[in-house]
Amino acid sequence: MNRAGCGATLRPSLEYRQESLEPLIALYPECPLGPIFAPTPAAAPENALRRMTSLVSSLFHRADRDPMMVQATVVWLAFDAGALKARKGLSLAQLPEIEHYPDTELSKRVGGAIRSSRTCSSARNSSTRLHPSQSGRYPDLTARARIHADTALAAKYCREAVDMLVSAHGTSSLADSNRMQRLWHDAHVASHHAITEWQVNLEIYGKALLGVEPNITPLI
Repeated sequence: MNRAGCGATLRPSLEYRQESLEPLIALYPECPLGPIFAPTPAAAPENALRRMTSLVSSLFHRADRDPMMVQATVVWLAFDAGALKARKGLSLAQLPEIEHYPDTELSKRVGGAIRSSRTCSSARNSSTRLHPSQSGRYPDLTARARIHADTALAAKYCREAVDMLVSAHGTSSLADSNRMQRLWHDAHVASHHAITEWQVNLEIYGKALLGVEPNITPLI
């Protein structure tokens, strides 16, 4: 294909990507994807915040198809960068099958493995905590906000896992004589402290990324 034909093919594709990313770049100018704009958008479109809020909210339903594709892309990039490996025979090793999610049983198993791989965030969190302490460097605001968000997300998942167990076990699981009720109680109390409250730390991290001041609370 000649240059003119190639340009005619690529231009709509670039314009489509720019239109899709404009709200993100306008609200987060330091985004690594910013260079696809020349120049960077000077101001956010009128509906930018609403579009971003709607998109991020939809990603909370991790088992839905669109959020699953986002998670699969992250896992694929981790494979490509050598940061994540899967032994042959494991569901995660059959990642391309996620294209058929949720229409096949295999794609559902792969999806479950992808969601489980989110434990990588805990490893990232531990690394983020340890590296500054070993180097004697205090982590900056964004790094601290990310640590809090990761911690809150882990607490949220623990609480939801306990809720699933209690739902499956029935009302007897909440009897005083049943150890399950203590587990349920502790998981809910621990995950609702300010430092592990998901919605609070999500907002703190988002505002830290966007440089919004003042944030909703002073950050340790």
